[in-house]
Amino acid sequence: MATLLLIVIFIDFVGLGIPDSLFGAAWPAINSDFGLPLSAANAVTVTMTVCSIISSLLSAKLTEKFST
Repeated sequence: MATLLLIVIFIDFVGLGIPDSLFGAAWPAINSDFGLPLSAANAVTVTMTVCSIISSLLSAKLTEKFST
């Protein structure tokens, strides 16, 4: 059970860090391919931030559920 928890923690750690850095690097290609304005990047960034906040708020319940 401890190994599974460590794997989940590692995946969460990597998963929270990768989208922010990849989005910034990918935005020029997204902008040119889809012709989106810069305000579309704002919508994506806000969505990622809200999902991170929800993840943080639910982490206590998950920790309690797995008795750690």
